[in-house]
Amino acid sequence: DTFLFGGTVVYKNVFDDKKYVEMYSLDLIAKELGLSRRHLINIALLTGSDYTTGVHGVGIVNALEIIAAFPGNYGLEDFRKWIYSVEPSPPPRPIPSDDEIEEEDMRKMLAEYRQSEFKYKHRNSKGTWEVPKSFPDSSVIRAYDIPNVDDNKEPFTWGKPDFKKLQSVCNRLFGWEPERTKQELDPIEKAMRVGTIQSRLDSFYTPQGRFAKLSSKRMERSVHRLTNRDVRTSSSHTTRTRSRRKGRSATVGGIEVDDLVEVVGDEVRDTSENELLPIGTLVEMQNGTRGHVL
Repeated sequence: DTFLFGGTVVYKNVFDDKKYVEMYSLDLIAKELGLSRRHLINIALLTGSDYTTGVHGVGIVNALEIIAAFPGNYGLEDFRKWIYSVEPSPPPRPIPSDDEIEEEDMRKMLAEYRQSEFKYKHRNSKGTWEVPKSFPDSSVIRAYDIPNVDDNKEPFTWGKPDFKKLQSVCNRLFGWEPERTKQELDPIEKAMRVGTIQSRLDSFYTPQGRFAKLSSKRMERSVHRLTNRDVRTSSSHTTRTRSRRKGRSATVGGIEVDDLVEVVGDEVRDTSENELLPIGTLVEMQNGTRGHVL
């Protein structure tokens, strides 16, 4: 919720000695995951938050796939319309293997392919997703976009609490007996008499630069599409062939394949292991079939 309301940095596990401190930065989330604040609000609308129940049956992986398949300001409206539509969802049309396609046209074809692919893969799931006809709720979006906050500009100052009044409040609200209240408040009062200074965050931990990794292939694929990031060839076994031989793999025409060569004009060149292939790159398989990296 912090990011949805406009926060930019969140620290987690600061006071837990058994865990690493985790830092979440909106800038890094946008850079590494391709998720803006608007995307995060859309995820909340799909998966649920304090302000909305979300779409029943949609988890974080489905939410990322939906956002990648239905981009733009009206993406969630388009998603709702598809849910309520009775039109069939046929398999996506292959993208023409033509290296003369303009970049802007290629982007449009990729977007259309990805949306068609999503609709086809989830054509049976759509009936189980409970999407309200008012989805996405504009009042929830406004609550995040224009949060109701205290706009007092007075400088913040520390004050000394009235412990006698606190005892009365704890008794009235929590039902605490005087002995319980004294047990809870005495350490605080003692610390204030000693003059304890508020500690800084960096007094609790030292940055070590550990980063999280995406464990879901579906989530990783959605992130690649949201960031328009290059697709990296890998030495892992392809899931679509029976070959035990290791080779370079990528997704071409919606099918994961290995042993690719990149097509550059009328020339082809081998792709080395772990090489970056930009999305939209025209490649050729060992059997001569061509397609674009998706």
